[in-house]
Amino acid sequence: MGLTELAIKRPVAILMLIGALIVLGFQGLTKMPAEESPRVDFPFITVTTTYPGAGPSEVETLVSKPIEDAVGSVNGVKNVTSVSQQGVSIVSIEFLLSTNSDVAAADVRGKVDGVRAGLPQDVNSPTIQKANTSSAPILYMTMRSTAGRSSRDLRDIADRTIKDQLGQVSGVSAILVTGGDTREVLVSLNRSRLDALGLTVSDVASAIRAQNVNVPSGRITEGNRDYSVRVIGEFASVDELRDLKLSFGGKNGAADRTVLLSDIARIDDTVTERTQNAALAQRQENEKSLPDSTDTISIAVQKTSDGNTVQVAAGVEKQMETLKKLLPSDIEFTTTQDQSVKTDENLKDVEVSLIVGALLAVTIVFLFLHNLRGTMIVALSIPTSIIATFLVMYSLGFTLNSMTLLGLSLAVGILVDDSIVVLENIYRHLAMGETPEEAARNGRGEIGLAAVTITLVDVVVFVPVAFMGGIVGQFFRSFGITVAVATLFSLLMSFTLAPMLASRWYRKGEDVEAHSGVFGAINRFYKRLEESYRRALRWALAHRGTVLYIGNMALVLVVLWMATAGSGAGAIKMAMPLAVGQIIVGVLIFAVGLARKKRS
Repeated sequence: MGLTELAIKRPVAILMLIGALIVLGFQGLTKMPAEESPRVDFPFITVTTTYPGAGPSEVETLVSKPIEDAVGSVNGVKNVTSVSQQGVSIVSIEFLLSTNSDVAAADVRGKVDGVRAGLPQDVNSPTIQKANTSSAPILYMTMRSTAGRSSRDLRDIADRTIKDQLGQVSGVSAILVTGGDTREVLVSLNRSRLDALGLTVSDVASAIRAQNVNVPSGRITEGNRDYSVRVIGEFASVDELRDLKLSFGGKNGAADRTVLLSDIARIDDTVTERTQNAALAQRQENEKSLPDSTDTISIAVQKTSDGNTVQVAAGVEKQMETLKKLLPSDIEFTTTQDQSVKTDENLKDVEVSLIVGALLAVTIVFLFLHNLRGTMIVALSIPTSIIATFLVMYSLGFTLNSMTLLGLSLAVGILVDDSIVVLENIYRHLAMGETPEEAARNGRGEIGLAAVTITLVDVVVFVPVAFMGGIVGQFFRSFGITVAVATLFSLLMSFTLAPMLASRWYRKGEDVEAHSGVFGAINRFYKRLEESYRRALRWALAHRGTVLYIGNMALVLVVLWMATAGSGAGAIKMAMPLAVGQIIVGVLIFAVGLARKKRS
């Protein structure tokens, strides 16, 4: 009651409070990322390690097995599986659903770092990745050349230019390039020449590695200036590699030997063997067609975990317009999949449903209240409650997705309940001759407990949905909390905004009932409906046993129907005692009623 009294006596303070909620709610709305689905962390962590040139058996023995043994002792691990392929090890760790994915990822990273020193020297650093709904790429596009440019040139443009430029877009975490030919300098050693010189493949590889360096070498101080020094010995061309002089220590006291790499090996500037390929289906006939032999490069854009799908895709599209001006004119791009389009369409559909639902709710309220000012009070409580809900959603880390907006759409019909109950009772007090301020205070005070009860009934229905277990529970968490928070804000508006506006917009002795026209017809229909309900209620109170029996019998029939529809003979056996019990109860009720009739 104190909150309502404050709203009536100090309307400016309440308006400032509501205004602050609206401003903060709009801030949360503008900052929340837009996604198709809620963010869900699956209890899986993947450790991917590349070992160039190694076969599946070597990868399994030297890489997969040590990593499996290390991560198997992490707390909460349920299963550990691995896949060893040509040059790649993939270790998948499944955790219990109750395990915190961030903590599990940190523990796995620590275990992998612990065994890193024991892995072969040529193994690349392992990549640890959590499985979640935000890890999938949001945009796929292909790149082709209308002038028959080679696949190697296309891949080089994608790796050197496009990948770097798109990586600068805000919210982009990775650019994945697939297809095309990747440059490779192949050194094919002559086995007979090696045997003649008494050399091994490892000797040649070590000598090449020693001369292909780029390392810091200290600094030089000159007066007030310091210069960093680097030893740059990387090969700039294939010819430079062919002319490389390799020095080997002589055996059995012999002098050191120096040979050209081209004397013991053939050096070819070629491409790596393809393990992945990309293709684009032929477009429509009215568009320019390309030869079937034209190679295709696939480019996938992956956003950060907190990135906005729609904004990231828009940023990539804008960056692509700049890139097209820098690239050769024969390069063309085709967007094959854009998740932002589907996300934007889904969100707009839900937003339209939300607006239409609010308008229909307000229309129904107007048809029964017959008062524009009362309808406006109810109508104001809907957007105010929804906008204030965005503040809590943003604070809890929710996103604008189909589940949260679905919760708001569902809550529209609930948001008007509290305000309608309050206004209806205020109408009743106005009809009794009270002033608007007294009617607002007394009307809200009489049904305060009922309004709280109505709201809490809705809250206790949806809050448990937010705490469901498993992956499904993570999907519905934002849905349940959103509905519950919006409902609680509607209770706050019914205790503050509704009585405050009613005390100032209504007039003493105002006739809230219509007696003519369309509203008069609605009122007369409602009166007849009310009288019919009164007669049915009197009969039900006079025949309590019969009403109870009919209700229970209807429940039994529903259970029997469900059992026969799909649950099998076991469910029928469970439902039959209920049916027999109902028949016995019906006979007893009939006998008692007949006995009472004879005594009377």
